[in-house]
Amino acid sequence: MSSEDKKGVMLVAFDGSPSATAALHWAAEHALQLQLQIEVVHIWEYAESALDVAGVGFGSAGYVGESDPQVWSEQILKEGVATEFGKRADEVQVSSIEGSVVRTLVDLTKGRSAPSKEAWYALWWISLKAPTC
Repeated sequence: MSSEDKKGVMLVAFDGSPSATAALHWAAEHALQLQLQIEVVHIWEYAESALDVAGVGFGSAGYVGESDPQVWSEQILKEGVATEFGKRADEVQVSSIEGSVVRTLVDLTKGRSAPSKEAWYALWWISLKAPTC
């Protein structure tokens, strides 16, 4: 199915944890039949050090190379999407975003249309077939 045939976006928050990996796997399994593109986001916050609070730190400019949270975030996304999608990883939109997790996810959904009635029915049907814990 080409991206022109897809009707919406399935947003998946991913942090590399086992539950996020399970959510990404579920999305990969079901987005195609729901005719949805997948957008995977990793949201991170810059943590101020005591020196930053005191006004003598370097702030976010003090991060270099692999210590930079942006670099970590992009690596988490790259590895997770590559593991789940393999050769199809290029078909998945990924975003590394600095911000509050809840506020950022809410903002990302603003202005997007709700899933169609058919998509909700398909989600309901999928959930009926899902194994229970």
